[in-house]
Amino acid sequence: MSLGSKLVARYLEGNYSNGRFQFTLKSDGNLVLQTKAYPMENPYVDYWPRPEEFVGSGFQVVFNKSGSINFIARNGSIVKTISSSPVSTQDFYQRALMEYDGVLRYYVYPKSSSGVSL
Repeated sequence: MSLGSKLVARYLEGNYSNGRFQFTLKSDGNLVLQTKAYPMENPYVDYWPRPEEFVGSGFQVVFNKSGSINFIARNGSIVKTISSSPVSTQDFYQRALMEYDGVLRYYVYPKSSSGVSL
């Protein structure tokens, strides 16, 4: 995620319309989690993180191959590791989702050893 971008949760488990939660890297460098009034797109007050955390320090949010989700500063240094669960990329698939309930979840799935691919 770059400055000004957002990750929007789906509305319901089976409804992939834009939902009520969004994880936003604001253009001022603040990383926030927000709720929205559905179906309006205007967010309510930011409710994560606490105001004193990471204020204006971010440039990117990176989900890297090792499974870490990092908040990166303009100089390239890691400001905060949001999630760190190193797993073998050779043996597992990984994905991160903003779920319909507003929770950012990290999933790990074993790769098939049978040689069958989908």
